[in-house]
Amino acid sequence: MSKPLKDKILEQFGPCTPKYILSHAETEILQYMEMLEDVFSLFQANSERDTSRSIMALDKYLLRETINSCLCDTYRLKFFREVHNEDVHKRAAFLMVWIVRIRPIQFIQGTFPSKKQDLFLNECYAFWVGLNIMGIDIDFIRKELPGYFESILYLFHNHALCPETLGSELFLLDRLAQKCNGKLT
Repeated sequence: MSKPLKDKILEQFGPCTPKYILSHAETEILQYMEMLEDVFSLFQANSERDTSRSIMALDKYLLRETINSCLCDTYRLKFFREVHNEDVHKRAAFLMVWIVRIRPIQFIQGTFPSKKQDLFLNECYAFWVGLNIMGIDIDFIRKELPGYFESILYLFHNHALCPETLGSELFLLDRLAQKCNGKLT
């Protein structure tokens, strides 16, 4: 019987491989799964289009892949750039970007989106997740920043987003929300 191969990256850099990260993050992964499923339930219940409720489902396998990719990406940021504690804005941004990339909301088999807006379900969901993580109410965005929602959906759908840049934008959005709500002077 031959000896198992040694992981040269693990030996040289420490625990930075996806295999190592994911084998030590099961509790965190399950917490993310639960939170994202809860946000999906809210998203689905608050959907403005009745047709969207009946044609969409959250694919648990794709959701798990989204979380795994997000955690590995976040870990790389922390490890290679020596960021020891990512803030809530970066955490939200990384998760939003991976939701848009992997697209865990799927159309139920045999259904077809009746409106063009239905094609943006993952982008809308990603935005809901980010706002939820930061504690910003969607009604604040609709009331105080008309047009912002459509702009962010456009960016999500038509451009590759860098999580670090999106994190900076979310920081500014959070500060604005705090200021408008009287929590920041």
